[in-house]
Amino acid sequence: MNSLIKKPKIMLVCPYYPPHIGGAENYVYNIAKGLSQTHDWKVIVITSNRQDKRLQTTLEGGITVYRLPSLFTFSNTPINPFWYFQIRKIIQQEHPDLINAHTPVPFIADIAALANQKIPFIVTYHCGSTIKQNSVWNIPIFIYEKLLLKYTLNYTKMIICVSDYVRNGFLRNYKDMTITINPGVDNVGKYQEKSFDNKTILFVASLTKSQRHKGFKYLLQALVAVKKRVKNAKLFVVGDGDAVLEYKKLAKTLGLEHNVVFTGPLFGEKLNNMFRRAHILVLPSLSESFGMVLIEAMAQGTPVIGTAIGGIPDIVTHGKEGLIVPPYNSQALADAITTILENSALAETMGKAGFEKVKNNYLWDTKVKTTKAVFERFL
Repeated sequence: MNSLIKKPKIMLVCPYYPPHIGGAENYVYNIAKGLSQTHDWKVIVITSNRQDKRLQTTLEGGITVYRLPSLFTFSNTPINPFWYFQIRKIIQQEHPDLINAHTPVPFIADIAALANQKIPFIVTYHCGSTIKQNSVWNIPIFIYEKLLLKYTLNYTKMIICVSDYVRNGFLRNYKDMTITINPGVDNVGKYQEKSFDNKTILFVASLTKSQRHKGFKYLLQALVAVKKRVKNAKLFVVGDGDAVLEYKKLAKTLGLEHNVVFTGPLFGEKLNNMFRRAHILVLPSLSESFGMVLIEAMAQGTPVIGTAIGGIPDIVTHGKEGLIVPPYNSQALADAITTILENSALAETMGKAGFEKVKNNYLWDTKVKTTKAVFERFL
């Protein structure tokens, strides 16, 4: 009899989706995979197609993915006014029971809200305001947040926030209709002892001009001071983007060409191995809604350093799983890095504490179950 029960059909709408790399993309992918594979729900994904100027429909791991062609990209936002008609047609064909749109990258989530009619609509919001200091895009972003985004947030039944920082900050006026569901990691198993003899610092992020808020240049400046005290310190940089040559030039200018290794992008087990080999993971962000890479490193027993901004202090307790430093402060960053590199016992204690924190609080299985429970309220 149970086999005859109709499983819900969920439509996820997001600006980008794997193989595109990013925290929001990883979040959507894991929610889609968990609902489809673990809970046997029917999952459809609508996303942009920056590689081809045509609609592509594929079946990826049991998930139907519609990739809509974008006409152009405004800042980091793919745009096509005709998406309204394409999304509306897909909704009519698929008849989803619920639509979950991911933002704040503008346009596609907002178009989905406009194209929808009576289907329950839930927004997942991944960061605070996208207005940045001294950015040429601030005027159009301000107009967007005051008009189109406001319409979408008022239209939705519920807002899922990726951190309490987002919920209590930018979306504080919607607090009665929000819930926090953090990102997660896959099951971590048992803690594995690791050696902290190798003085390796790890930085993992997109190396694009649009991601300067990750604060990588401050890490390079800090490394100048670190290498004076820890001679064999080496920084491994995982990621790629249009600012790589600029950062390589800066490393050479600072005399760090023998202390910095740019590995390019790494994924899956190769990336996990890099986390396991590292003595410490550093995320010197200038703004950060959550800090996914922190829990990925902690899941491998690696201590972390983050800045006292956004959602990072919610993940890392200063002195327990790692250290927290002020943003924009290369000297404080250098002191924190050196403290952990010079004390293997401290690094091991922090690594174990981080592992336990992730195991108890940040597993995708739990995050998917919580998301499923939210969706079920509106089915």
